[in-house]
Amino acid sequence: MDICRVGLIGCGPMGRGLITSAHQLPQLSQVNAVCDLDADIGKEVAEAVEAEYVADIESFVERDDIDAIIVAVPQFAHREAALATIAAGKHVFVEKPMAVNVDDCQTMIDAAAKQGVKLMVGQVLRYLGPFKFALDHMPDLGELFAVRITRSGSGWGSVAAWRRELKRSGGILFEVDVHEIDFMRCCLGNATSVYALSNPRPNPCGADYSDTFFATIGFEDGGLAQLAASQADHVGVYRGEILGTNGAVHFNQSSGELKYRFGDGELTTLAIGDLGYPNAVEFEVEQFLRAVVDDTPVPIPGEEGMAAVEIAQGAMSSQESGQVVPLSVST
Repeated sequence: MDICRVGLIGCGPMGRGLITSAHQLPQLSQVNAVCDLDADIGKEVAEAVEAEYVADIESFVERDDIDAIIVAVPQFAHREAALATIAAGKHVFVEKPMAVNVDDCQTMIDAAAKQGVKLMVGQVLRYLGPFKFALDHMPDLGELFAVRITRSGSGWGSVAAWRRELKRSGGILFEVDVHEIDFMRCCLGNATSVYALSNPRPNPCGADYSDTFFATIGFEDGGLAQLAASQADHVGVYRGEILGTNGAVHFNQSSGELKYRFGDGELTTLAIGDLGYPNAVEFEVEQFLRAVVDDTPVPIPGEEGMAAVEIAQGAMSSQESGQVVPLSVST
């Protein structure tokens, strides 16, 4: 394939960013159409990327001038939009989280395999600053054995109502921290168990689910990960530590600082803004488009998106039961 003809379902902020990135890669893609229930938003995005606006998803996915579709609707609608795309024989990029339960993820994976189309999940954190630095330097770190991340903010602000609903968003672990969960898997491999506690007090952020989680995840090679997630922190912080037998990386997104030491080397401090990586959203879209054009495997297949969802789902079950939850999804 010389070029990938692209469409978008879901013209919200994330969808706009993804399709804009595709539009800025004319050597790989041609954006032909976008679809959204909100005509005003859909037409605005269509004009920005020089594409056609389509209101009806059924006719949209059947268009002959589209090879691949970016699905950026809310996660509770990922399954329906992705399956419609796959049934039409189109490759699909689905924004994180892949879905709000493992069963929906598996259904999407099976459908894509049967139809022979590519399925990629937008776990963009892998390509962002300190996270990409740690992954790029895994050989310098030796055998990784622990990852600890704290990500806390001070509320949702003026977001869409569905983000405050457990049934539609999946809660904070799906809506926000499936990013960190996926990164932990990149570092430590397949997870075997999760234990989580959550804040039982009424949610001050207007959501119908807990706004604070502490989760501990065990991995099959003996690695451990800890995640502290909250939307009830009046100060807010985003920091993490990646520990290996030959080195460590510490980062603090809030202060913009990254520290590392490999082996007997000096402790080095860098500004996160000076790491020099390309824009993460643009990079992930480029990776998807190249996989389609070159007919190569996507870098983040559905199985990896599903594995992250299983950990989040297991953590939700654990905080309800008070028990360690075994995990089975591997890649």
